[in-house]
Amino acid sequence: MSSTVKNSDTTFVCVGVSHWKTPVEIRELFSLDVVKQAAILEKLCDVKTQSSFVISTCNRTELYAITSHPQDVYDVFRMYSNASYRDFSEQVFIKKGMEAMEHLYEMTIGIDSQILGDLQIVNQVREAFQMSQKLGFIDSNFHRLMQNVLQACKQVRTETDLCSGAASVPHAVIVKLKEVFSKEYKVGMNFIKLHNDNLLELPL
Repeated sequence: MSSTVKNSDTTFVCVGVSHWKTPVEIRELFSLDVVKQAAILEKLCDVKTQSSFVISTCNRTELYAITSHPQDVYDVFRMYSNASYRDFSEQVFIKKGMEAMEHLYEMTIGIDSQILGDLQIVNQVREAFQMSQKLGFIDSNFHRLMQNVLQACKQVRTETDLCSGAASVPHAVIVKLKEVFSKEYKVGMNFIKLHNDNLLELPL
């Protein structure tokens, strides 16, 4: 990983919750729609954060920033959470410096996903980053870092077998059902709701 986001007293920070530690019913309390994401980015700008973006999916809500005041990032995340003080304190992680950068790489590549090599996450990261960029919250340092991350992701997908399995949790369900059942019956359509907003139509 060759990424330079370090300027004198600034550091790269990640604050958030994910499926590894936090159950879905609590993750819902951290979910952010587009309006709230924009509001968080605006608030971070107010507290002199150099650059930031936020990603909110069914599996995680994470805030990334280049800042000289990591505590401000943590506090802003708390401000826009619907979780209780106890849940926030117990569930939220904060990573700084190289640890935060490595986490961004691992998340985008799909190593940190429920399904190893998840094909959806890179598009979700790209869309979240582009939204922040359009709103003017991405500087040249963060832009270079993200280009390196996306390039690494492309290399992993083309040069390894990491993404050769199921593309997502819903896809994994379909694959497993096809393994279990040797016959397909067209009786109708079943709707399987996974992780709140992943709605599948599964022919039986």
